Amino acid sequence: MSLFMSLQGSVNTIFPFHALGLPGPGKRALLARLSALTGRINRFFRTNRRICKVICGIKIFLTLIVITLTMPLMPLNAQTYKINKYGLRLINDMASYQQRISQDPDLALIPLDSLIEDLKTDFVYATLNNFTGKVLYKAPRAYLRKPAALALQKIARQFNKLGYGLLIYDSYRPYSVTEKMWEVVPDNRYAADPRHGSGHNRALSVDLSLYDLKTGKPVQMPTEFDNFTNKAHQGYQNLPDNVLKNRALLKSVMVHGGFKPLSTEWWHFSYPGDNSRYHLLNLSFAELNNAPH
Repeated sequence: MSLFMSLQGSVNTIFPFHALGLPGPGKRALLARLSALTGRINRFFRTNRRICKVICGIKIFLTLIVITLTMPLMPLNAQTYKINKYGLRLINDMASYQQRISQDPDLALIPLDSLIEDLKTDFVYATLNNFTGKVLYKAPRAYLRKPAALALQKIARQFNKLGYGLLIYDSYRPYSVTEKMWEVVPDNRYAADPRHGSGHNRALSVDLSLYDLKTGKPVQMPTEFDNFTNKAHQGYQNLPDNVLKNRALLKSVMVHGGFKPLSTEWWHFSYPGDNSRYHLLNLSFAELNNAPH
């Protein structure tokens, strides 16, 4: 306390703030003391140049140490990305992917069959039976980012109580597949423009339907998967009552569970996520299937 009062007294002696409101002599006295302070500072720097240089050198040295020590703690910078012809940042290799999830575990891709026991899949893009007429990927497995996967697990439990299971057509999809799809259907109502990428490439979107747990058969929906007509739209109403009911049930439970529907595809739902956090992925299923989960 005594040190503080001593410093305060020195400051008040040099700079009497109470004089600011005084006319004439008070202002002149203040200016005189400010002039004296300026002179003292100038004399200090003239007579202590070596000290000033030492202090500046120490500051620079400490700054370099901080930069050197923090470089390894910044794995989310540009060195973990590949820039494609559209200027998009892609994660193309498992090393970069593993590096990112080590810092942010929510970025991890979770196999849905590890969370949902009665999950069924029908990966049409792994066959010739899709709108491109080509096999778009091999050895598929349904993956979503951790928050989306956990949300879908809760949704599956809700459907189980109603007597239904989940039937997955597609979830995570490598970015290169999106490019191939756009070549066939360059219409952003039904395919993702590779200049922006897809929610599937970020592992936040899922294409799915329902099946009856008792019979194992898919429930009746407005269209087959990947039907690019108005009949597949969420708002299309010229359908049998049971079909309208099934579509409405799928949508309501998915939305309640945190997913957002796509107006032109009754089967497509996306989990919200910041694009700056959930970057585009171009990892093969072979790489993912062999990685620890």
